[in-house]
Amino acid sequence: MPDRTRPIRKEICLNEQGLNLIQHKMRQLGTHNFGAYAHKMLIDGYGTLHFTFHKSYYHRFITINFTKPS
Repeated sequence: MPDRTRPIRKEICLNEQGLNLIQHKMRQLGTHNFGAYAHKMLIDGYGTLHFTFHKSYYHRFITINFTKPS
C-alpha cells in the first residue's frame, strides 16, 4: 500500500442492524465509500459511544464489600 495516504488499517465488527443503519446514513449523505465515511465520522467526533458494558462492571465494583474477612 505505498500509494495510500492513510496506511494504517482498523477493523470493526457489526451486526446486521448496525450495518443497515450505517448504510442508510451513507445513502443520506450520498456516499458509497465506507472508509471515507468512517474516517470523517471518527475524526469529527460524530456518533455516540455506548458504555453499557462498562456501567455494569462499575455498578458491580462499587457494590463490592471491601471489609476484611473475620
